[in-house]
Amino acid sequence: MNSAHTKTRAGLPRKGAVLPWLSLVLALGMLLSACGPTPDTGGPTPLTGATATTATGGSEATATTATGGGEATATTATGSEATATTATGGATATTAPSAPTATTATGGTQATATTGSATGKHYTIGILQTATHPALDFTREGAKQAFIQAGMVEGQTVTFDLRNAELDAPTAAKMADAFIANKVDAIITIGSLASQAALAEEQKQGSTIPLFFTAVADPYVAKLAGKQEGDTITADPKIHPAFETGVQAFPPVEDGLKLIKEVNPDVKTVGLLWNPNEPNSKATTDEARKVADKMGLTLIDRTATKPAETLDAAQALVRYNVDAFFVSTTNSVVNGLDSVVRVAQENKIPLFGNDPLSASRGAVAALGLDYTQNGLEAGQQAVQVLTNKATIQSLDIQMTTKQALCINTKAAELQGVVLPAAVKDRAKGCTYTEIKNPLPAPAATATKAP
Repeated sequence: MNSAHTKTRAGLPRKGAVLPWLSLVLALGMLLSACGPTPDTGGPTPLTGATATTATGGSEATATTATGGGEATATTATGSEATATTATGGATATTAPSAPTATTATGGTQATATTGSATGKHYTIGILQTATHPALDFTREGAKQAFIQAGMVEGQTVTFDLRNAELDAPTAAKMADAFIANKVDAIITIGSLASQAALAEEQKQGSTIPLFFTAVADPYVAKLAGKQEGDTITADPKIHPAFETGVQAFPPVEDGLKLIKEVNPDVKTVGLLWNPNEPNSKATTDEARKVADKMGLTLIDRTATKPAETLDAAQALVRYNVDAFFVSTTNSVVNGLDSVVRVAQENKIPLFGNDPLSASRGAVAALGLDYTQNGLEAGQQAVQVLTNKATIQSLDIQMTTKQALCINTKAAELQGVVLPAAVKDRAKGCTYTEIKNPLPAPAATATKAP
Protein backbone atom coordinates (compact mmCIF):
# COMPACT_ATOMS: atom_id res chain seq x y z
CA MET A 1 0.00 0.00 0.00
CA ASN A 2 2.82 2.44 0.93
CA SER A 3 4.66 1.88 -2.36
CA ALA A 4 1.49 2.52 -4.37
CA HIS A 5 0.81 5.71 -2.47
CA THR A 6 4.35 6.91 -3.06
CA LYS A 7 4.03 6.16 -6.82
CA THR A 8 0.85 8.18 -7.08
CA ARG A 9 2.35 11.19 -5.44
CA ALA A 10 5.42 10.92 -7.64
CA GLY A 11 3.25 11.72 -10.64
CA LEU A 12 1.93 15.02 -9.20
CA PRO A 13 3.38 18.44 -10.17
CA ARG A 14 5.49 20.21 -7.61
CA LYS A 15 3.57 22.56 -5.33
CA GLY A 16 5.06 25.67 -6.93
CA ALA A 17 3.97 24.58 -10.38
CA VAL A 18 0.23 24.18 -9.66
CA LEU A 19 -0.91 27.68 -10.70
CA PRO A 20 0.81 27.66 -14.10
CA TRP A 21 -0.71 24.26 -14.82
CA LEU A 22 -4.19 25.45 -13.90
CA SER A 23 -3.86 28.51 -16.09
CA LEU A 24 -2.86 26.36 -19.05
CA VAL A 25 -5.81 23.97 -18.57
CA LEU A 26 -8.29 26.85 -18.33
CA ALA A 27 -6.91 28.46 -21.46
CA LEU A 28 -7.17 25.20 -23.44
CA GLY A 29 -10.74 24.72 -22.23
CA MET A 30 -11.76 28.17 -23.43
CA LEU A 31 -10.13 27.55 -26.81
CA LEU A 32 -11.92 24.20 -27.33
CA SER A 33 -15.30 25.59 -26.34
CA ALA A 34 -14.92 28.36 -28.89
CA CYS A 35 -14.01 25.94 -31.72
CA GLY A 36 -16.40 23.01 -31.23
CA PRO A 37 -20.06 22.23 -30.47
CA THR A 38 -21.25 22.08 -26.90
CA PRO A 39 -22.89 18.88 -25.62
CA ASP A 40 -26.30 20.58 -25.85
CA THR A 41 -25.98 21.42 -29.56
CA GLY A 42 -24.57 18.18 -30.97
CA GLY A 43 -27.85 16.94 -32.49
CA PRO A 44 -29.85 13.83 -31.54
CA THR A 45 -28.37 10.86 -29.77
CA PRO A 46 -26.16 9.08 -32.32
CA LEU A 47 -27.33 5.73 -33.67
CA THR A 48 -24.93 2.97 -34.41
CA GLY A 49 -25.29 1.68 -37.98
CA ALA A 50 -27.69 -1.18 -37.24
CA THR A 51 -29.01 -3.31 -40.05
CA ALA A 52 -32.69 -4.17 -39.81
CA THR A 53 -34.30 -6.92 -41.87
CA THR A 54 -37.71 -5.47 -42.51
CA ALA A 55 -39.34 -7.01 -45.52
CA THR A 56 -42.29 -9.19 -46.28
CA GLY A 57 -41.73 -11.56 -49.13
CA GLY A 58 -38.01 -11.69 -48.61
CA SER A 59 -36.97 -8.05 -48.84
CA GLU A 60 -34.27 -6.57 -46.73
CA ALA A 61 -33.77 -2.95 -45.70
CA THR A 62 -30.62 -1.48 -44.25
CA ALA A 63 -31.11 1.38 -41.85
CA THR A 64 -28.63 4.15 -42.59
CA THR A 65 -28.52 5.84 -39.25
CA ALA A 66 -27.50 9.26 -38.07
CA THR A 67 -24.22 9.92 -36.34
CA GLY A 68 -23.58 13.20 -34.58
CA GLY A 69 -26.76 14.75 -35.93
CA GLY A 70 -25.91 14.39 -39.60
CA GLU A 71 -28.43 13.52 -42.27
CA ALA A 72 -29.72 9.96 -42.25
CA THR A 73 -31.76 8.08 -44.80
CA ALA A 74 -33.83 4.94 -44.46
CA THR A 75 -33.50 2.62 -47.42
CA THR A 76 -36.67 0.59 -47.88
CA ALA A 77 -37.13 -2.23 -50.33
CA THR A 78 -39.83 -0.82 -52.58
CA GLY A 79 -38.83 -1.48 -56.14
CA SER A 80 -35.32 -2.29 -55.07
CA GLU A 81 -33.16 -5.28 -55.85
CA ALA A 82 -34.52 -8.54 -54.45
CA THR A 83 -33.21 -9.86 -51.17
CA ALA A 84 -34.67 -13.34 -51.15
CA THR A 85 -31.53 -14.75 -49.57
CA THR A 86 -32.96 -13.59 -46.25
CA ALA A 87 -36.41 -15.08 -46.61
CA THR A 88 -35.90 -17.94 -49.00
CA GLY A 89 -32.36 -19.21 -48.70
CA GLY A 90 -31.65 -18.77 -52.37
CA ALA A 91 -35.01 -18.20 -54.06
CA THR A 92 -34.93 -15.11 -56.22
CA ALA A 93 -37.53 -12.38 -55.95
CA THR A 94 -37.56 -9.69 -58.59
CA THR A 95 -38.49 -7.01 -56.08
CA ALA A 96 -39.88 -6.89 -52.59
CA PRO A 97 -42.85 -5.19 -50.98
CA SER A 98 -42.26 -2.06 -49.06
CA ALA A 99 -40.69 -2.45 -45.65
CA PRO A 100 -41.29 -0.24 -42.62
CA THR A 101 -39.11 2.87 -42.63
CA ALA A 102 -36.17 2.28 -40.33
CA THR A 103 -35.47 5.85 -39.29
CA THR A 104 -35.49 9.28 -40.85
CA ALA A 105 -33.32 12.15 -39.75
CA THR A 106 -32.49 15.29 -41.67
CA GLY A 107 -30.75 18.42 -40.52
CA GLY A 108 -30.31 17.19 -36.99
CA THR A 109 -33.91 16.13 -36.31
CA GLN A 110 -35.02 12.57 -35.82
CA ALA A 111 -38.47 11.09 -36.24
CA THR A 112 -38.03 8.27 -33.74
CA ALA A 113 -37.28 8.48 -30.06
CA THR A 114 -33.69 7.89 -29.00
CA THR A 115 -34.63 6.75 -25.55
CA GLY A 116 -32.43 3.71 -25.00
CA SER A 117 -29.03 5.23 -25.53
CA ALA A 118 -30.11 8.61 -24.17
CA THR A 119 -30.96 7.26 -20.73
CA GLY A 120 -28.13 4.77 -20.55
CA LYS A 121 -30.63 2.10 -19.48
CA HIS A 122 -29.93 -1.43 -20.68
CA TYR A 123 -32.97 -3.54 -21.53
CA THR A 124 -33.20 -7.32 -21.80
CA ILE A 125 -36.09 -8.47 -23.97
CA GLY A 126 -37.23 -12.08 -23.98
CA ILE A 127 -38.64 -13.12 -27.36
CA LEU A 128 -40.50 -16.43 -27.40
CA GLN A 129 -41.41 -17.84 -30.82
CA THR A 130 -43.93 -20.61 -31.41
CA ALA A 131 -42.17 -22.27 -34.34
CA THR A 132 -39.73 -21.77 -37.19
CA HIS A 133 -41.13 -20.56 -40.46
CA PRO A 134 -40.67 -17.35 -42.47
CA ALA A 135 -43.73 -15.43 -41.23
CA LEU A 136 -42.79 -15.89 -37.58
CA ASP A 137 -39.12 -15.22 -38.32
CA PHE A 138 -40.01 -11.92 -39.95
CA THR A 139 -42.33 -11.06 -37.07
CA ARG A 140 -39.36 -11.50 -34.73
CA GLU A 141 -37.16 -9.23 -36.83
CA GLY A 142 -39.89 -6.61 -36.95
CA ALA A 143 -40.16 -6.64 -33.16
CA LYS A 144 -36.40 -6.21 -32.81
CA GLN A 145 -36.41 -3.38 -35.32
CA ALA A 146 -38.72 -1.32 -33.09
CA PHE A 147 -35.97 -1.08 -30.48
CA ILE A 148 -33.35 -0.16 -33.08
CA GLN A 149 -35.65 2.55 -34.42
CA ALA A 150 -35.94 3.90 -30.90
CA GLY A 151 -32.21 4.49 -30.83
CA MET A 152 -31.18 1.38 -28.91
CA VAL A 153 -28.12 -0.60 -29.91
CA GLU A 154 -28.20 -4.39 -29.79
CA GLY A 155 -25.56 -5.67 -27.41
CA GLN A 156 -25.10 -2.25 -25.81
CA THR A 157 -28.43 -0.82 -24.72
CA VAL A 158 -30.69 -3.76 -25.58
CA THR A 159 -30.20 -7.53 -25.51
CA PHE A 160 -32.60 -9.99 -27.12
CA ASP A 161 -32.98 -13.39 -25.49
CA LEU A 162 -34.36 -15.42 -28.42
CA ARG A 163 -36.10 -18.74 -27.78
CA ASN A 164 -38.18 -21.04 -29.98
CA ALA A 165 -40.61 -23.67 -28.66
CA GLU A 166 -40.93 -25.43 -32.04
CA LEU A 167 -44.65 -26.13 -31.54
CA ASP A 168 -44.14 -27.80 -28.14
CA ALA A 169 -46.31 -26.33 -25.36
CA PRO A 170 -44.30 -27.72 -22.39
CA THR A 171 -41.12 -26.32 -23.93
CA ALA A 172 -42.80 -22.94 -24.37
CA ALA A 173 -43.79 -22.96 -20.69
CA LYS A 174 -40.23 -23.71 -19.60
CA MET A 175 -38.86 -20.94 -21.78
CA ALA A 176 -41.37 -18.45 -20.40
CA ASP A 177 -40.43 -19.57 -16.88
CA ALA A 178 -36.77 -18.86 -17.69
CA PHE A 179 -37.64 -15.32 -18.77
CA ILE A 180 -39.43 -14.76 -15.47
CA ALA A 181 -36.56 -16.24 -13.47
CA ASN A 182 -34.08 -14.04 -15.33
CA LYS A 183 -36.23 -10.97 -14.68
CA VAL A 184 -36.22 -9.74 -18.26
CA ASP A 185 -37.58 -6.24 -18.78
CA ALA A 186 -40.28 -7.37 -21.22
CA ILE A 187 -41.50 -10.49 -23.01
CA ILE A 188 -42.59 -10.49 -26.66
CA THR A 189 -44.38 -13.62 -27.80
CA ILE A 190 -44.82 -14.70 -31.42
CA GLY A 191 -47.78 -16.96 -32.17
CA SER A 192 -50.67 -18.25 -30.07
CA LEU A 193 -48.87 -21.18 -28.42
CA ALA A 194 -46.01 -19.01 -27.17
CA SER A 195 -48.39 -16.27 -26.05
CA GLN A 196 -50.63 -18.63 -24.11
CA ALA A 197 -47.65 -20.24 -22.41
CA ALA A 198 -46.11 -16.93 -21.33
CA LEU A 199 -49.41 -15.56 -20.03
CA ALA A 200 -50.11 -18.76 -18.08
CA GLU A 201 -46.64 -18.78 -16.50
CA GLU A 202 -46.87 -15.14 -15.47
CA GLN A 203 -50.30 -15.62 -13.94
CA LYS A 204 -49.20 -18.78 -12.13
CA GLN A 205 -46.16 -17.08 -10.63
CA GLY A 206 -47.76 -13.72 -9.97
CA SER A 207 -45.31 -12.05 -12.36
CA THR A 208 -46.07 -8.64 -13.86
CA ILE A 209 -43.31 -8.47 -16.47
CA PRO A 210 -44.78 -6.54 -19.43
CA LEU A 211 -45.99 -9.04 -22.02
CA PHE A 212 -46.69 -8.22 -25.67
CA PHE A 213 -48.11 -10.78 -28.11
CA THR A 214 -47.79 -10.74 -31.87
CA ALA A 215 -48.62 -13.04 -34.83
CA VAL A 216 -51.83 -14.14 -33.07
CA ALA A 217 -54.79 -14.47 -35.41
CA ASP A 218 -57.47 -14.26 -32.71
CA PRO A 219 -56.37 -13.28 -29.18
CA TYR A 220 -59.96 -13.56 -27.98
CA VAL A 221 -60.41 -17.19 -29.00
CA ALA A 222 -56.93 -17.84 -27.57
CA LYS A 223 -58.09 -16.27 -24.27
CA LEU A 224 -55.34 -13.68 -24.33
CA ALA A 225 -57.83 -10.83 -24.33
CA GLY A 226 -61.55 -10.11 -24.19
CA LYS A 227 -64.00 -11.86 -21.92
CA GLN A 228 -65.66 -15.26 -22.14
CA GLU A 229 -68.89 -16.23 -20.42
CA GLY A 230 -69.95 -19.74 -21.30
CA ASP A 231 -69.75 -20.01 -25.08
CA THR A 232 -69.98 -16.26 -25.56
CA ILE A 233 -66.76 -14.39 -26.27
CA THR A 234 -66.63 -10.62 -25.97
CA ALA A 235 -63.91 -9.49 -28.37
CA ASP A 236 -63.18 -6.17 -26.70
CA PRO A 237 -59.67 -4.79 -27.38
CA LYS A 238 -59.82 -2.82 -24.14
CA ILE A 239 -60.14 -5.98 -22.04
CA HIS A 240 -56.78 -7.61 -21.35
CA PRO A 241 -54.59 -8.45 -18.33
CA ALA A 242 -53.00 -5.48 -16.57
CA PHE A 243 -49.51 -6.56 -17.67
CA GLU A 244 -50.31 -7.82 -21.18
CA THR A 245 -51.35 -6.36 -24.53
CA GLY A 246 -50.38 -6.95 -28.14
CA VAL A 247 -51.11 -6.72 -31.84
CA GLN A 248 -53.56 -9.06 -33.52
CA ALA A 249 -52.68 -10.58 -36.90
CA PHE A 250 -55.87 -11.96 -38.42
CA PRO A 251 -55.07 -12.90 -42.03
CA PRO A 252 -57.30 -11.75 -44.91
CA VAL A 253 -58.98 -15.13 -45.40
CA GLU A 254 -61.73 -13.87 -47.70
CA ASP A 255 -59.25 -12.02 -49.91
CA GLY A 256 -57.12 -15.17 -50.04
CA LEU A 257 -60.03 -17.24 -51.33
CA LYS A 258 -61.00 -14.51 -53.79
CA LEU A 259 -57.46 -14.69 -55.15
CA ILE A 260 -58.01 -18.36 -55.99
CA LYS A 261 -61.12 -17.47 -57.98
CA GLU A 262 -59.26 -14.65 -59.71
CA VAL A 263 -56.50 -16.99 -60.86
CA ASN A 264 -58.95 -19.72 -61.88
CA PRO A 265 -62.61 -18.68 -62.10
CA ASP A 266 -63.61 -22.33 -62.69
CA VAL A 267 -62.51 -23.47 -59.21
CA LYS A 268 -65.40 -25.13 -57.36
CA THR A 269 -63.74 -27.18 -54.61
CA VAL A 270 -60.93 -26.00 -52.33
CA GLY A 271 -58.92 -28.28 -50.08
CA LEU A 272 -57.96 -26.71 -46.74
CA LEU A 273 -55.37 -28.03 -44.27
CA TRP A 274 -55.64 -26.94 -40.66
CA ASN A 275 -54.96 -27.86 -37.01
CA PRO A 276 -57.86 -27.91 -34.50
CA ASN A 277 -55.33 -27.69 -31.64
CA GLU A 278 -54.22 -24.21 -32.68
CA PRO A 279 -56.61 -21.40 -31.69
CA ASN A 280 -55.45 -19.30 -34.62
CA SER A 281 -56.12 -22.18 -37.01
CA LYS A 282 -59.62 -22.69 -35.64
CA ALA A 283 -60.37 -18.98 -36.06
CA THR A 284 -59.16 -18.81 -39.66
CA THR A 285 -60.83 -22.11 -40.59
CA ASP A 286 -64.18 -20.93 -39.20
CA GLU A 287 -63.78 -17.77 -41.28
CA ALA A 288 -62.86 -19.78 -44.39
CA ARG A 289 -65.94 -21.96 -44.04
CA LYS A 290 -68.20 -18.93 -43.71
CA VAL A 291 -66.60 -17.09 -46.63
CA ALA A 292 -66.47 -20.15 -48.92
CA ASP A 293 -70.18 -20.72 -48.48
CA LYS A 294 -70.87 -17.09 -49.39
CA MET A 295 -68.67 -17.40 -52.48
CA GLY A 296 -70.29 -20.63 -53.65
CA LEU A 297 -67.14 -22.68 -53.02
CA THR A 298 -67.11 -26.17 -51.55
CA LEU A 299 -64.50 -26.33 -48.79
CA ILE A 300 -63.08 -29.74 -47.88
CA ASP A 301 -60.70 -29.79 -44.95
CA ARG A 302 -58.21 -32.22 -43.47
CA THR A 303 -56.22 -31.80 -40.27
CA ALA A 304 -52.48 -31.89 -39.70
CA THR A 305 -51.67 -31.48 -36.02
CA LYS A 306 -47.92 -31.61 -36.65
CA PRO A 307 -45.71 -30.95 -39.69
CA ALA A 308 -45.16 -34.66 -40.32
CA GLU A 309 -48.90 -35.11 -40.96
CA THR A 310 -49.15 -32.58 -43.79
CA LEU A 311 -48.18 -35.06 -46.51
CA ASP A 312 -50.96 -37.52 -45.68
CA ALA A 313 -53.48 -34.72 -45.23
CA ALA A 314 -52.68 -33.23 -48.63
CA GLN A 315 -52.80 -36.63 -50.31
CA ALA A 316 -56.20 -37.28 -48.74
CA LEU A 317 -57.54 -34.07 -50.28
CA VAL A 318 -56.40 -35.21 -53.74
CA ARG A 319 -58.88 -38.11 -53.51
CA TYR A 320 -61.69 -35.55 -53.34
CA ASN A 321 -60.59 -34.00 -56.63
CA VAL A 322 -60.06 -30.56 -55.14
CA ASP A 323 -59.35 -27.82 -57.67
CA ALA A 324 -56.93 -25.95 -55.41
CA PHE A 325 -55.19 -26.18 -52.04
CA PHE A 326 -55.47 -23.38 -49.50
CA VAL A 327 -53.26 -22.95 -46.44
CA SER A 328 -53.95 -20.04 -44.12
CA THR A 329 -51.63 -19.38 -41.15
CA THR A 330 -51.78 -22.72 -39.33
CA ASN A 331 -48.30 -23.09 -37.84
CA SER A 332 -48.07 -26.87 -38.08
CA VAL A 333 -49.10 -26.80 -41.74
CA VAL A 334 -46.94 -23.82 -42.73
CA ASN A 335 -44.02 -25.51 -40.96
CA GLY A 336 -44.58 -28.61 -43.11
CA LEU A 337 -45.49 -26.73 -46.29
CA ASP A 338 -42.88 -28.51 -48.41
CA SER A 339 -44.99 -31.67 -48.28
CA VAL A 340 -48.07 -29.82 -49.53
CA VAL A 341 -46.00 -28.28 -52.34
CA ARG A 342 -44.84 -31.77 -53.36
CA VAL A 343 -48.42 -33.06 -53.61
CA ALA A 344 -49.48 -29.92 -55.49
CA GLN A 345 -46.73 -30.42 -58.06
CA GLU A 346 -47.30 -34.14 -58.47
CA ASN A 347 -51.03 -33.69 -59.06
CA LYS A 348 -51.03 -30.31 -60.84
CA ILE A 349 -53.24 -28.76 -58.16
CA PRO A 350 -52.29 -25.13 -57.47
CA LEU A 351 -51.47 -24.18 -53.89
CA PHE A 352 -52.50 -20.79 -52.48
CA GLY A 353 -51.55 -19.31 -49.12
CA ASN A 354 -52.48 -16.67 -46.56
CA ASP A 355 -48.87 -16.03 -45.58
CA PRO A 356 -47.08 -14.01 -48.29
CA LEU A 357 -43.80 -15.81 -47.66
CA SER A 358 -45.39 -19.14 -48.55
CA ALA A 359 -44.88 -18.08 -52.17
CA SER A 360 -41.13 -18.27 -51.65
CA ARG A 361 -41.54 -21.91 -50.64
CA GLY A 362 -43.75 -23.03 -53.51
CA ALA A 363 -47.27 -21.59 -53.23
CA VAL A 364 -48.47 -20.24 -56.59
CA ALA A 365 -49.70 -17.08 -54.89
CA ALA A 366 -50.09 -15.96 -51.29
CA LEU A 367 -51.98 -12.95 -50.02
CA GLY A 368 -51.67 -12.05 -46.38
CA LEU A 369 -50.45 -9.67 -43.74
CA ASP A 370 -47.06 -8.01 -43.59
CA TYR A 371 -45.69 -9.90 -40.59
CA THR A 372 -42.67 -7.65 -40.25
CA GLN A 373 -45.11 -4.81 -39.69
CA ASN A 374 -47.01 -6.89 -37.15
CA GLY A 375 -43.86 -7.52 -35.14
CA LEU A 376 -42.79 -3.90 -35.47
CA GLU A 377 -46.07 -2.67 -34.02
CA ALA A 378 -45.82 -4.99 -31.01
CA GLY A 379 -42.21 -3.94 -30.48
CA GLN A 380 -43.26 -0.31 -30.55
CA GLN A 381 -45.78 -1.02 -27.81
CA ALA A 382 -42.99 -2.52 -25.72
CA VAL A 383 -40.74 0.50 -26.29
CA GLN A 384 -43.52 2.87 -25.23
CA VAL A 385 -44.09 1.02 -21.97
CA LEU A 386 -40.41 0.53 -21.12
CA THR A 387 -39.64 4.21 -21.72
CA ASN A 388 -42.65 5.35 -19.67
CA LYS A 389 -44.45 6.88 -22.63
CA ALA A 390 -47.47 4.63 -22.07
CA THR A 391 -48.82 2.00 -19.71
CA ILE A 392 -50.12 -1.38 -20.74
CA GLN A 393 -53.53 -0.40 -19.37
CA SER A 394 -53.59 2.50 -21.84
CA LEU A 395 -52.67 0.34 -24.84
CA ASP A 396 -55.65 -1.45 -26.36
CA ILE A 397 -55.17 -4.57 -28.45
CA GLN A 398 -54.21 -3.37 -31.92
CA MET A 399 -54.63 -5.05 -35.30
CA THR A 400 -52.21 -5.12 -38.22
CA THR A 401 -53.91 -4.41 -41.53
CA LYS A 402 -51.02 -3.95 -43.97
CA GLN A 403 -51.16 -6.66 -46.65
CA ALA A 404 -48.74 -8.08 -49.20
CA LEU A 405 -49.21 -10.27 -52.28
CA CYS A 406 -46.43 -12.58 -53.42
CA ILE A 407 -46.38 -14.99 -56.37
CA ASN A 408 -44.06 -17.71 -57.60
CA THR A 409 -43.86 -18.15 -61.37
CA LYS A 410 -41.88 -21.39 -61.08
CA ALA A 411 -44.50 -22.89 -58.79
CA ALA A 412 -47.25 -21.84 -61.20
CA GLU A 413 -45.45 -23.63 -64.02
CA LEU A 414 -44.94 -26.82 -61.99
CA GLN A 415 -48.51 -26.83 -60.67
CA GLY A 416 -50.11 -26.24 -64.06
CA VAL A 417 -51.65 -22.82 -63.61
CA VAL A 418 -51.36 -19.58 -65.56
CA LEU A 419 -51.21 -16.44 -63.47
CA PRO A 420 -53.35 -13.59 -64.89
CA ALA A 421 -51.57 -10.42 -65.93
CA ALA A 422 -53.49 -8.42 -63.30
CA VAL A 423 -52.18 -10.66 -60.51
CA LYS A 424 -48.63 -10.47 -61.83
CA ASP A 425 -48.89 -6.70 -61.99
CA ARG A 426 -50.06 -6.43 -58.35
CA ALA A 427 -47.25 -8.74 -57.25
CA LYS A 428 -44.44 -6.89 -58.98
CA GLY A 429 -43.13 -6.05 -55.55
CA CYS A 430 -42.79 -9.73 -54.65
CA THR A 431 -42.32 -12.16 -57.52
CA TYR A 432 -40.32 -15.33 -56.96
CA THR A 433 -38.87 -17.26 -59.86
CA GLU A 434 -37.52 -20.22 -57.89
CA ILE A 435 -38.69 -22.43 -55.05
CA LYS A 436 -36.76 -22.37 -51.82
CA ASN A 437 -34.91 -25.62 -51.11
CA PRO A 438 -35.63 -28.06 -53.95
CA LEU A 439 -38.05 -30.67 -52.64
CA PRO A 440 -36.56 -34.06 -51.73
CA ALA A 441 -37.75 -37.20 -53.46
CA PRO A 442 -40.89 -38.68 -51.86
CA ALA A 443 -40.09 -41.16 -49.13
CA ALA A 444 -40.60 -44.76 -50.19
CA THR A 445 -42.42 -45.47 -46.93
CA ALA A 446 -44.81 -42.52 -47.18
CA THR A 447 -48.27 -43.58 -46.07
CA LYS A 448 -51.05 -42.70 -48.46
CA ALA A 449 -54.49 -41.87 -47.13
CA PRO A 450 -57.09 -44.62 -47.44
